[in-house]
Amino acid sequence: MTRGIAFEELVNKSEHISVLAHPPFSDDCKTYIERALRVRVPPRDLVLTPEGMAAQPERCAKIEEISKFTASLGRSIAEAAPQGPAPYFIQEHQLTDSVVKGIKNDIQSKQRIVGVRHVCEHITDWMCIYRTGFYVK
Repeated sequence: MTRGIAFEELVNKSEHISVLAHPPFSDDCKTYIERALRVRVPPRDLVLTPEGMAAQPERCAKIEEISKFTASLGRSIAEAAPQGPAPYFIQEHQLTDSVVKGIKNDIQSKQRIVGVRHVCEHITDWMCIYRTGFYVK
């Protein structure tokens, strides 16, 4: 079982999809959500244009550093389990030096991690997220 769904599976109405219902929010929680949405207006327009996409880096230098570090340990994505990478979504500003160091330490101590790859997923002209795959064997 995996969490999430490929767009192609959704469009093709795959029979391998199940939806797990989220427990209902309490009335207090709904009130907090409504209040937050009224108070916290997005800082800029939530639009995505070709120009905005072109302005965002497709590669994240810090994730590239983690990927090269993993490869330097003599590991290969070819050794990875057939189900594909474990997904992790991160924005570049979240990758502080201490976080990168911690990830490298984990990779070095856990022989099962054999590779790291990532792609940029554009959200708005001013925001993107990197879908990072940690390949394990």
